[in-house]
Amino acid sequence: MKLIEIKSYEEFIGEVEKIGFGQFGEDREGIFKFRLNGKPSELENWESKALEEKRIVIAKLFFGKKGYVSKELYPYFFRLRRDLRNAEEAYNEGIISRQAKKVYDIISSFERGVTTPEICRIGGFGKEEKAMLDSDIEELQMKMYITMCSEDRKISLKGYEYKMARQHYCDAEKYFSEDVFEKALKMTKKEAEEMIMRRILDINPYALKEDVERYIYGN
Repeated sequence: MKLIEIKSYEEFIGEVEKIGFGQFGEDREGIFKFRLNGKPSELENWESKALEEKRIVIAKLFFGKKGYVSKELYPYFFRLRRDLRNAEEAYNEGIISRQAKKVYDIISSFERGVTTPEICRIGGFGKEEKAMLDSDIEELQMKMYITMCSEDRKISLKGYEYKMARQHYCDAEKYFSEDVFEKALKMTKKEAEEMIMRRILDINPYALKEDVERYIYGN
């Protein structure tokens, strides 16, 4: 088990950019994890700042849980997770569901991001569709069609901020500049896989092949 202690915003961003990716929590998956030396509220502030600066990607990316990917490594994951398919092609090939495609279309129509309640309202989702919405949003993040682009907190009528942050989602291709995604188009699957695998084995040479493949491909 590999744990990397993080106690400041600079360390958080620095480790993600150095390694290329990461998560907080217990390392039950056998890859590696960051360990927070501080309060959860501090991590929330770091994440909000990182999204504002667009230095890293924050989304549900690994084993259905929140993770981080650097701008440098994002094209490599993007190449493998999407395999050069756009959302329309993924839907036509049965890779994403009809509702997930509808959710993607709503999100991609917004330049600055949209929240889950707004998606629900715009989509006119019924009870059963609402129940599947969180799953659709998770699937679209794991497959790198959408990503978190900002966070904020609702303000009460008395002017107080709610404790829980609201996530705003956007089309993944609108988060970074075009050159990041052009890089993904120019590389082969083998090149992408070898780069990520090398980074994982550098930090944890004992990681099992099946765990590494799940981490890379989001299976």
